[in-house]
Amino acid sequence: MNLPLHNLSRRTVVAASLYVLASLVCTRIPLLNYLGYEFSTVIAVLGSLIAGFSTIALVKTAYRGMKGSPTVGPGATMRFFGKALSSNLLLLCFPLSIAALNGFFVRNCSVAEGLSFFALIPVVSVIFSSCLGLLCAVHYRHARGAFVALLLVSLMYDAALGYVTPAIYSYNFFYGYFPGITYDEVLTLDRTLVLFRMLTLLTGLLLWWFARLILYNIPVELPGWKKGVKLLELFLQREQRLLMTPIVVIITLLYLYRCSLGFESTASFIQQELGSSYRTGHFIIYYARGSYSDEEIRRVGAEHEFRLKQILEAFSLQRYGQIDSYIYPSFESKRRLIGAGVTNIAKPWRNEIHLTQQTLDGTLKHELIHVVAGRFGVPVVRASLTPGLIEGVAMAVDWDWGHRTLHQYSSAMRQSGIAPDIRALMTITGFARQASSVSSAQSSCCRISCPRSQATSQTLASGWNEGYGRNDAALRHPRTK
Repeated sequence: MNLPLHNLSRRTVVAASLYVLASLVCTRIPLLNYLGYEFSTVIAVLGSLIAGFSTIALVKTAYRGMKGSPTVGPGATMRFFGKALSSNLLLLCFPLSIAALNGFFVRNCSVAEGLSFFALIPVVSVIFSSCLGLLCAVHYRHARGAFVALLLVSLMYDAALGYVTPAIYSYNFFYGYFPGITYDEVLTLDRTLVLFRMLTLLTGLLLWWFARLILYNIPVELPGWKKGVKLLELFLQREQRLLMTPIVVIITLLYLYRCSLGFESTASFIQQELGSSYRTGHFIIYYARGSYSDEEIRRVGAEHEFRLKQILEAFSLQRYGQIDSYIYPSFESKRRLIGAGVTNIAKPWRNEIHLTQQTLDGTLKHELIHVVAGRFGVPVVRASLTPGLIEGVAMAVDWDWGHRTLHQYSSAMRQSGIAPDIRALMTITGFARQASSVSSAQSSCCRISCPRSQATSQTLASGWNEGYGRNDAALRHPRTK
């Protein structure tokens, strides 16, 4: 069976154009404009879609040709897959070349590390997606829909992990690795990412084997669900059972030890890793065994209760439920367990905060404010939909920042001409475009920093009402009751 060269050429041109366009756009965006993790992740997501859809389109052509044609065998379909895979891998030369050339204009931190990220993330993602596309093409009647559904299921699973567990990072077959939204600036290659991408390749090989079993043993005309039943029957045959048994055992062990391998972090696993806990009236404090003496942990517990009392008074609240406080012994252990090293975080919907022992005194109150303010937040996430309000309220209630007041910092930024527009800080892009210290300080002191102070204060108040659903004078002026 001959490959339709005009169709292949058209798909190749479209795919190449998408890669070139995406790469050129990335060259204009900070963090994406050099060969590194961020650029590789963007190309991995785009490459997964291109590889999956193009593989399905090519393999379907050969697979349908097997129906009622004794001259067209499974080998032709596998040859089509080989051509699709090689074409998808060659197409990655376009974004790689553009990122490498842009290195003459934008300094790369490490070319070797950038190439390693590219090999581990988009290259592996394209191989996996091509194998998944092959399986979808031979197994499902609506192959593209099945591919998209599996992609969405994997994304929803990772989103669910971020919601129900303390971790903010995730590993995924399609995009590789997501470190979470943090202020951490350094992201290096580690053995967990290498191990997971090796697992991704092995999973792709397993999908390829499943597709091959269908091609050589199951009639083309059967519907998808009957092919699934036939495939299960094949697994129960003696020759296949000898291979499937260790595969099932390995998959089971990988799932059971997924936290130990670093792929996920559940609350129970983190608590076990830290090893010690201490209860107060409102807190369960989890900390590393041996990092505090009995007297020191009692002082830490008293500090938690004192800060919570201050915050409840600022918000005019009478009481609050239990809060889980995780105190990590080092930045590295915190990064390993939840994904954020130097960044301390709060998850209001889980009533928990995550701090390091070194930063406890300076950030405890700030993170507790995020949790308590969640009582006024929108459902599910228990936070405002406006990032400027989230950080601005926390800064305003905390107030202790640096060697001057927040009003002085804000006024100095305005007088020097570097103060951003307060209304822009109330948007996600506007808040993220500035340095975190500038955005947080400005959003907490908008009345001082903006010439149109009254209008700006009304903007902040109305934004709070929309995002948090309550109009409370103590929230607009958190230093007064």
